[in-house]
Amino acid sequence: MQTELVAAMTVFPQLEDIPQLTAAFMRMMMAHAAFEWEVRTLQSSVTKDPNFGEQRKNQWPADKRPRLMAKLIEEKLGQIPENKAIRKLLKDACVPCYKRNDLVHGTWWRFEQRTATITVRLGSQRKNKDTFAEYTEERISEIADAFNDIAAELNKLRRDIENRRGDHDGDELDLTAEPPRQVGRKLNDLGVDQCTVPETPIALKRQQEVVRHYSPVVEGDICAWVAAMIEWSARY
Repeated sequence: MQTELVAAMTVFPQLEDIPQLTAAFMRMMMAHAAFEWEVRTLQSSVTKDPNFGEQRKNQWPADKRPRLMAKLIEEKLGQIPENKAIRKLLKDACVPCYKRNDLVHGTWWRFEQRTATITVRLGSQRKNKDTFAEYTEERISEIADAFNDIAAELNKLRRDIENRRGDHDGDELDLTAEPPRQVGRKLNDLGVDQCTVPETPIALKRQQEVVRHYSPVVEGDICAWVAAMIEWSARY
């Protein structure tokens, strides 16, 4: 019986040992990147500084982010109805951020084949927190779903702020406009018909954000990146 249990476990698993977890992990990472992009975009929108959210000093830790974002909004925009909801969303994001950090910075130590569960030794110690955590494909996917849901809500709240401020006035799509050639080529690569791209500065900026945010990812690059992450965690 003990021999069977040992045989069902893989210590320091390789990429090919955990394909289902690898796919879920990559979905989580991409969802987290989308969430962080929404946070930076919100910061830049509030300050009307496109570079604000990309400055290292403004990329706040997850636990400090709700308070600092609320303070920034109050300083720049005063008392607005969206502030409370934004602060709550950023508080809700703390738990998935912590779990994401466990998976990224922890050591993927042991994989149990029968339950498809990976045991991760955490890379940092927190008060009242176990040294090890267990993750399945479902649990990792739940983290990705949380990031996606929070990012979508932040996007809506930011748009509400901008619409009330009049940032998107005259930003409707003009189907008769002749698009710039360079932007049209980039959008064609994404499968977007370039005849829908207007020449208004605001719309061009939004389309450039789409190109930047949804640039294609090669599958081989994903596998190589995940493999490198697992190897790094096993070594250090």
